Amino acid sequence: MLNWLRSKFVAYLWRYIERQLRKLLETGDYETVLKICQKRENDVRAQYWQALALLWLERYQEALDIADRLERLQAAGAVNLKDGWIVAFAEIKCGALSGLTQHEALHEFSSRCLERHPGNIPLTSFQILAALHLDRLTASTPGLHFLDCSTNRFDEAWHFTTLCSAQRYLRNEERASEIVRLALAKYPDDDAVREMARKAKCVTAGAVSPCVRPRDLRRCGPKAIK
Repeated sequence: MLNWLRSKFVAYLWRYIERQLRKLLETGDYETVLKICQKRENDVRAQYWQALALLWLERYQEALDIADRLERLQAAGAVNLKDGWIVAFAEIKCGALSGLTQHEALHEFSSRCLERHPGNIPLTSFQILAALHLDRLTASTPGLHFLDCSTNRFDEAWHFTTLCSAQRYLRNEERASEIVRLALAKYPDDDAVREMARKAKCVTAGAVSPCVRPRDLRRCGPKAIK
């Protein structure tokens, strides 16, 4: 009974702490997040929030070190992370590799992760981003069709900007314009989205059509990722 009560208390405490950490990140107080997490550096959840704050501070190597350390501990059996945490730290590592402009490593790592965790929008976006930087993107690039069919599930503006860049690279200007409209509808105040719209010419938030929908929805899903 005592152990059960202790576990319940710890779970409640962490829910409270994570709510506070999320608020601090949203207000840009990343240093406070780091201070809170450093006091709990042996907890996986604290390491995640610490790495997330480091990404926002553009301290990419430090964030990468945290993700690499957890990956090594998992491989050695020293920790047993659930799939959700494995994916979360994989996204952290991808963000760090992207920030460090290690595009070859980013492409290899994101592709390997997607073999185990297909249908993940952030990981697929990183894979496409890396392929763009490496000048390897083609219409048959693994993950592109899945990403193009998943715009209704995008929850970050950079997913739209990455997909739009990919479609422009492939000279699919009509589809790129559709993506710009969707992005403006969801993130009208995002700087990257506004810049994307400026480059698209004449595409404004007022031009968003309620009829714009991701195409080919019936054929979309994790199976689209090879």
